[in-house]
Amino acid sequence: MNIKNMYTSMLCILGLAFLTWIGAAVPAVPILQVFPILILIAVLDVFPVRMLSGTQYSGSIIGMILLLVAFGPEASSLGIFVSVSACYLKDRFSSKADSYLWFRAFAIYGIFGASAFAAHKVLLYAESLPLHLQIFMTTLVFEAVHVFLLAGLMKTVYRAPFFLEHSQ
Repeated sequence: MNIKNMYTSMLCILGLAFLTWIGAAVPAVPILQVFPILILIAVLDVFPVRMLSGTQYSGSIIGMILLLVAFGPEASSLGIFVSVSACYLKDRFSSKADSYLWFRAFAIYGIFGASAFAAHKVLLYAESLPLHLQIFMTTLVFEAVHVFLLAGLMKTVYRAPFFLEHSQ
């Protein structure tokens, strides 16, 4: 397992740049209107929904997309910050804590930041479409970029195939 490599280092740098941008963008966010959604995002990340198959699903992506569509990229980036920070704190105080936790957190900030940036660009191009199509396209692009970057992470860190094949 090679956690620190060129790909994860670039994601970490991207995450640090994203955090710097969040610091500059926070004054533009209507905190009183966004605060309930941020609380919901934090709760959904600390207590994810567990499926019968054993997989976990965090509904915080829904909150981030809602913030992006309703309040813009600044509010969505604040939602990403709350989401990743909640996951970091949950892992920090559990048995999953290790010496690479900070590095992984910055890389995840980079992945989510790049996904949100791509989703915001699609939202700008889809302004003339009906709202439900804007949300669909934004969510699709956010998830596609997120999965693509995570697949690259799995390939470089764990030497896993870029996309896993499922055999029946």
